[in-house]
Amino acid sequence: MNNHHFTKSLLTVIGLMLGCSAFAAEPESVNHALRVWDDSARAGVPPLLKGWLIFMKVVILWSLCFVFTRGVSRWVVGGVLADQLLGSWIAQTLELEALVGYSSLMHLIFWTPALIVLLIKRPFMTERNIYGVWSGAVTFTFLVSFLFDIRDSVIYLDHITGLGILT
Repeated sequence: MNNHHFTKSLLTVIGLMLGCSAFAAEPESVNHALRVWDDSARAGVPPLLKGWLIFMKVVILWSLCFVFTRGVSRWVVGGVLADQLLGSWIAQTLELEALVGYSSLMHLIFWTPALIVLLIKRPFMTERNIYGVWSGAVTFTFLVSFLFDIRDSVIYLDHITGLGILT
């Protein structure tokens, strides 16, 4: 795939993600984005979501296998660490409640650079080894997560700014 086709494909995927996320803001979604997201909430999620969260953790932990040899992995690990450490620090400093939408916003802010690097370098298309498999898995994980994170972040920002357009 040449760069022109890749750019068109990437823009199409991003457009579809934004479109799906915007139309998915049903009342149930609004309620979900504004739910507390703590250990007890994570323990009570449906089995399918629990399986997805475990899959995400495995894929992200798998990044550590490549952190000393692959720059892309460092972007992923750095983004996840920044999300966890800075996200928690920001929430505590600003006395923000740990809501699903806040967590989603932190994913978008801190994971986006890694996703951009993954989509530009595309090791999942060029590497025919375990690193290529990992890079495909983490790219897939981030893209699927962003489908929900975009929607929940928009709802959360609407809520905290007091606009009330979606809430």
